[in-house]
Amino acid sequence: MNIFYEPCNYNTKNTAAPILKNNLAAPIKAYMYYAECQTIEELEAIQNDSRRFRLECFMIRERLSGVTPELLNSLDRYACNCVLAASEKVDQRKKAIYQLVN
Repeated sequence: MNIFYEPCNYNTKNTAAPILKNNLAAPIKAYMYYAECQTIEELEAIQNDSRRFRLECFMIRERLSGVTPELLNSLDRYACNCVLAASEKVDQRKKAIYQLVN
């Protein structure tokens, strides 16, 4: 059995009272409004859909690491600032080269 299925298999061995994840985030646009799988059958249904399977991995990682929307927004702002700063440096280099050439 695939190592990815082991935790889910462990959680669902007792079919009378499976241990379901109780801290699932609401579906969001970033994950195409998919919800995290709860059963082996759900995982098996997506195993050949590489995009959906990757999204599943991201959702699990986010849940386990305690990533919050506020942290994601902060990271987005930081990334945008980095891109803007890099863009400004490129513009400054272009101006410097233009001044040297002309």
